[in-house]
Amino acid sequence: MTSPDFLNDHPFHQRHGEITSFYAPPPIGDGGTITLPAEEMYHARAACRLKQGDPITIVDGHGLAHFCEVITATPKKFMARVVKTVKHWGEPPVAVHLAAGLSKGSKFDWTCEKATELGASRIIPLVSEKSAVKIDDLAAEKRRIARYRRIALAAMKQSLRSVWPEVGSICALNDLIGTFDAYHRVLIGDPTRGSIPFEKAAELISSARKTLLIVGPESGFASSEIERLRQNGAISVSLGPRRLRTETAAIAFLTRIVGVFEP
Repeated sequence: MTSPDFLNDHPFHQRHGEITSFYAPPPIGDGGTITLPAEEMYHARAACRLKQGDPITIVDGHGLAHFCEVITATPKKFMARVVKTVKHWGEPPVAVHLAAGLSKGSKFDWTCEKATELGASRIIPLVSEKSAVKIDDLAAEKRRIARYRRIALAAMKQSLRSVWPEVGSICALNDLIGTFDAYHRVLIGDPTRGSIPFEKAAELISSARKTLLIVGPESGFASSEIERLRQNGAISVSLGPRRLRTETAAIAFLTRIVGVFEP
């Protein structure tokens, strides 16, 4: 039987006191119990020093947060019993997907981490005409995507979200355009003439339930690509008077868009 003190002290009553959450894929086991995977078990027991009777928050990556009590904490098994489950914990009220130009080196790692922290529900590495990064090796692409997914998982737990953002395969611009019908609004971060100010864009998306944000590669989109995006319904949005690096533009754009729905 869970004690009243446990319920009163549990982090779902005072969320800001949490340091991190833990991940375990669904489903919940018999008797409302969750067993942590090996890596999560080590983190909970060795790094966070959680023990029997302690409160712990476990998310399933699909929008559920389980507020639990630790019932087993041994080197070989870490199990918790669910006290309460909350849907959409830590999530924005709308779905925002980010398609961002794939950068050299580890810059896209940072984009994945920060986009997850800010609430993106899907991250799409994008290549276009001026992209400096070209991936022709399928094995190398799989390794990249696997790394981005690990980064997004860690960021989900750290930022106290319950959705593990999907990191899509590396996507060409024409393939991305083919997905536009799935969105209520598609916006491009675009410094060229013909872009609308952000304030106008905020009015356009205020009722949108699913939005796609697009940011080009380090050298920007070709003018023909901008025209093709606009012809297919994308709206060009100015992010301000200064020129931003692609990873900065992606995070600035996402921050402002999510802020429309989370004032």
